[in-house]
Amino acid sequence: MSDDIGGIASFGDVNFFSFDDIRQDIDLGVPKGLIFDWNYDNLEYAGENRDKYINYYSYIKGLRHAQL
Repeated sequence: MSDDIGGIASFGDVNFFSFDDIRQDIDLGVPKGLIFDWNYDNLEYAGENRDKYINYYSYIKGLRHAQL
């Protein structure tokens, strides 16, 4: 993506993950597919409102949009 060669991975049309998010997913032994749930939830609930965006680490630890 853009000028970040090797730093962003694209999966399908709307799934763009940073290398750090993917590494965190592996290092923390996150359940399979949670990274996609996080991405879709942010797309649905946060949209253009960056105040409602949840970073991946917080999502792994249990924070959800209903709590914001």
